[in-house]
Amino acid sequence: MPTIAAASGVEAERFWVNAGFYSAHFDSDKGLRNANPGLGFEYRIDNTWSATAGLFRNSDNADSRYMGVYYQPWTWAGAKLGG
Repeated sequence: MPTIAAASGVEAERFWVNAGFYSAHFDSDKGLRNANPGLGFEYRIDNTWSATAGLFRNSDNADSRYMGVYYQPWTWAGAKLGG
C-alpha cells in the first residue's frame, strides 16, 4: 500500500523539519522573550524555490504562525542565497 506522501508525489528527501528560534533584542529593558521555541516545516520545490510553514512562541510571549516561500537563485561557497 503506498504512503500518502508517495501517492501525492511528495519526495521525502525534499522535506525538512525546522525546530527552535532565538532572538536577541537591542531593547533589553522591554521584557521581550529571547527564547522563541517552535516547529516549522519546509519543502524544497526545486533548486530555487521552497515552501515553509510553522509556529513558534514570539518575543511578546504569544503564539505566532507563518507561511511563506524562499527564493534562492544563487549559490556561493556551497550556501544558497536569496530571499
